[in-house]
Amino acid sequence: MDKEQAKQFLRLQEHDKFFVSLLQELGCHSDFVAFDKSTRGHDLLAITERMSALLERIPGWNRLRIVVANRYISENRYDEALSILEPGLEFPADLADVQVLVFKIYARNKDRRARDFLNLLGPRFLRNQQGLLALIAYDCLLETFEDFTLCTNIAAYLCSKAIPLPSEFYRFVFDWSLNNKSSADKFEDLAGRFTKCAAEQARLAALWALVQGQPGAGSLLRDAFEGATLDVAFMATLGTALSEGRIEPQSFGARPALANLPLAPRLACEANRTGREARVALCLSGQMRDMAQAQPQILRLADEIKADMFIATWENNGVRFPTSAHLSHLKRMMPHDVVEYFLEKKLTGQDILDRWPSIQRWIRNLATVSEDSIRPHYPSARIAIHTDQFEDLDYIEKTFGAKWTATGSVHIPNQLRMAFLIREVAAMALSHAPYDVVVRLRPDALFDFNAGKLAEDIERVRREPNTILVDRMDQPGAPSDSFAIGSAYAMSWYAAWIDVAPAYGNDAYYPERMAPHKGLYDHLVSGGFRVAVSDSVRLVGFASPEITSAHLKQMIIDDCRRGDADSIDRDCLDILQGDLPVEPPGGAQPLQPPA
Repeated sequence: MDKEQAKQFLRLQEHDKFFVSLLQELGCHSDFVAFDKSTRGHDLLAITERMSALLERIPGWNRLRIVVANRYISENRYDEALSILEPGLEFPADLADVQVLVFKIYARNKDRRARDFLNLLGPRFLRNQQGLLALIAYDCLLETFEDFTLCTNIAAYLCSKAIPLPSEFYRFVFDWSLNNKSSADKFEDLAGRFTKCAAEQARLAALWALVQGQPGAGSLLRDAFEGATLDVAFMATLGTALSEGRIEPQSFGARPALANLPLAPRLACEANRTGREARVALCLSGQMRDMAQAQPQILRLADEIKADMFIATWENNGVRFPTSAHLSHLKRMMPHDVVEYFLEKKLTGQDILDRWPSIQRWIRNLATVSEDSIRPHYPSARIAIHTDQFEDLDYIEKTFGAKWTATGSVHIPNQLRMAFLIREVAAMALSHAPYDVVVRLRPDALFDFNAGKLAEDIERVRREPNTILVDRMDQPGAPSDSFAIGSAYAMSWYAAWIDVAPAYGNDAYYPERMAPHKGLYDHLVSGGFRVAVSDSVRLVGFASPEITSAHLKQMIIDDCRRGDADSIDRDCLDILQGDLPVEPPGGAQPLQPPA
């Protein structure tokens, strides 16, 4: 590839109309198609191999590195993610994104290289609000940057450019001050960096006075921050420190001074007072699918966090049998070898249903969900079953806008289905009792959880009411929508996404095709909430009703009794070890597989 081609390629986005022709000219279009398909699965080795094949042709294609590295990061495989990202630091395409990911891995692992990396590159890619937030977001940097020199330098730089400092910066300084009450010289050095920024200097002085327990510090703080926008997390941190005795109540002086703070820390104290356990609501929303498979771990989770359970679901179970030739989904409900045989024979789903009516009857028996079918699995849950109005595309377009019915976007109405049930189950929970924490989970989720880390997450979202924790980011700005945990305040906003969906569907600012997960992320960030990843819960799959080998074998034999068996019947029975006798109901003579 010559220099001009390389420049042209780096300017093009993957979905540009010239993209395919350029890849074809470079002789790697088929490799890209294979890579794109592999990313829809979970075989990281295959994804990495296909990425490597493309990078041999186009070494500077950093977007590929970012996509694959994020998959490794989601599984906490940081060393492998670094091995993919670090070669990309030599290329200009998407360099800032690569640098940020590398920094995050260093910081997460408390790697000393984080300091060297930031000292080298900080002035170039951290001197903005986003960079400062990225630096503050990792508490481990308090250990790496013992005097937080780089952080404060960046903050001072922003002030000199009249760029407002985010609320998180003041929370960062407050946390540091609580842990370094004897380091007055360092704090004076910090304040000295803001000599040309009177408002910021006054705020820092007020925070230090509060930490030192000086009389009237609360009033000083109120005056210094008057007119500033402080997030709930900052005020909750302040309130928690007060409730834990880390700052003196008399610092606030008269009661009116306390009451006139932007958000009275007393509220945060009440929510986090010592000795009171969090009241937790576990909200399950979505299609129930295989309750027997998912229920045991969900009940263990509810018991561990002492949660009240709420369920909102559809009257349809959600078990779908494809009628087309796209049968990969069947591997969730049938033995893999049999599905591979169907694919080899180019059978459609309709061919299978016509050949073996017993499968159709099995699906029909699962189709309807009722409270009576749920109650044995979740005896104490409060349950609401809804009729699905999102099958009607005219209703969707009229209510939410044309973009929600975009051609070829089958998953888009499913986002609305999900959002509708999230709102309904949250409303049911929050109208029942004043919960401190709300956990959102799909009812068909198969997962592992770490009880200790989960307890820490619950305490964290109580301290930080504008933080929402998810189990993973599928890509930057695209949080998982299968699990979330947050304060009742935060999760109320999370659940309100469907109420603003019409704006996404009609506003020209948003693309024609709505991207899964990104709409939710935009909604949360627009509301002033922070989305962070926690590894307290790890999803491993989703439960779907299964036809076991023995059950499928019996279905085929039963249906063969009604007609002549052919080679497909015999092949399937052979795969299912159909040469073993099957005992039919009623004690009749064993039926041998058709000859």
